[in-house]
Amino acid sequence: MPTTIKKPAIPQIDAKILILRGGNANWFIKRLKVHPNTKVIWHCRLNSFTIWFPKNHNPIANGKTEIYGKNGKASAVVGSKEGTYYYSILVTDEKGEVHLVEGNSPPTMEIQ
Repeated sequence: MPTTIKKPAIPQIDAKILILRGGNANWFIKRLKVHPNTKVIWHCRLNSFTIWFPKNHNPIANGKTEIYGKNGKASAVVGSKEGTYYYSILVTDEKGEVHLVEGNSPPTMEIQ
């Protein structure tokens, strides 16, 4: 009987996109620190959001620069090249207004 070899699971990390309420409500995400070849899952209480990495400095393994959120989640696997990567997130609220997620202005992902 042949032995089946299980493929190792891809490590994953969850990132939450939050709204901080105050005089001027701001969308926010904490700095991400991930290991190479990790699946990052962004969560947002709203369905519509887009994550964008610059074409010339993109850590996403499949090379896509835009990741679209559906049903409050978006995910992508980062590659193996260590470094600090800056990106943008745009969130569309229930009124159709678009908000820039500030994070550390801009949001940062560190692959280490």
